[in-house]
Amino acid sequence: MPRSGGWLARVKVVMGFVILAASLKYLASVDQVLQLGWLTRERFLAAWIVLFAMAGLYLLGFLRMEGIKSDESVGLGRLFCGMAFLIFAISLAPGMSGAKLGDLDAYVPMASSESAPGAAAADGLVWMKDQYREALDRARREGKLVFVDFTGYACTNCHWMRANMLSKPEIAAVLKNFVLVELYTDGTDAASEANQKLQLEKFGTIAEPFYVILDPDEKLIAKFEGQTKDVGEYLAFLQKGVAGAPSAAPATAAPATAAPAPTGDLPKVTSISGQPVDPASLQGKVVVVNFWATWCVPCIQEIPSFNKLHKDLGAKGLVVLGVSMDEDGPARVPSFLKKHPMDYTVALGSEAISKQYNLGELLPVTLIFDRSGKQVQRFEGFTSEADLQAAVQKAL
Repeated sequence: MPRSGGWLARVKVVMGFVILAASLKYLASVDQVLQLGWLTRERFLAAWIVLFAMAGLYLLGFLRMEGIKSDESVGLGRLFCGMAFLIFAISLAPGMSGAKLGDLDAYVPMASSESAPGAAAADGLVWMKDQYREALDRARREGKLVFVDFTGYACTNCHWMRANMLSKPEIAAVLKNFVLVELYTDGTDAASEANQKLQLEKFGTIAEPFYVILDPDEKLIAKFEGQTKDVGEYLAFLQKGVAGAPSAAPATAAPATAAPAPTGDLPKVTSISGQPVDPASLQGKVVVVNFWATWCVPCIQEIPSFNKLHKDLGAKGLVVLGVSMDEDGPARVPSFLKKHPMDYTVALGSEAISKQYNLGELLPVTLIFDRSGKQVQRFEGFTSEADLQAAVQKAL
């Protein structure tokens, strides 16, 4: 080693920037486990870009700090190190818009679009979050198997697998055949505690990540533990699930354009407290009836739009009525509403209601009735806020 001098002071300064960047990784893990949402992917990467860029600028002599004199020339080694830090900092910039960062994704928080429950990720996969029973219910209705991802907020291997393995086109294409649910086991909430207990009691492990394929009756079809970079190995695991899929899936629902639009009066339903919804409260108003279920991912995505309609247009004569079509609605809906608040009236449907309005297996379904009680619009599947607003304004 050369004699201590300016080079050692430069090492000290550069290591200070590196240690600050490393500490952010641990702060990000704490933020994710506590689900505070303060250190988002964008903020985390912005901080890393600044810290590594400052290290590079310092080595190149543009940032005056201890260890570099104003008249000191830049040596070849310092030049290459400074350039490397700047190149690394610039390469992080695409990640702020959600782009993949390869192996670095194991240490960087996921984008909000990837982690939000019910949101479609860039690979087209839609995940349910901490809804194990709802996923089984949905799989039973759709004639599919359930793919369960036991994961963790602070699990680097889990993040790597999600970003670099599950998102591969050949893997994502197979995963679309399953009902997907991720169960977090390292949080501080009751859901994480229940998920960890489920994993330990049913599968005898608390490993992260841990993947299982189940049928709707919770029969284990296949399991896979830990991280792998072998695409063929992971595909072989998924193919076990495809081979174990039900041989006779229920008939799929007809397209929205082919479904008959029923006519008739407003639905007669009961509230979650068991009392009938008073028809008088709906007379003379534009009524938006949304048929939904706790296991239905698009239904969850629509909730904010209906909350906004209720808030903005309630005073103008609009009533939003959400009708749960869950088979065990009285037991399941109240706990669901704690996670996904509905500001409008929530009621419980029935088999008779399903037949009356030709719901079949297709959810969500949204009906709009004018002030005379006549149905004027029917939407099947996920409906955008803009389309809902346009139909409601026309009815008003």
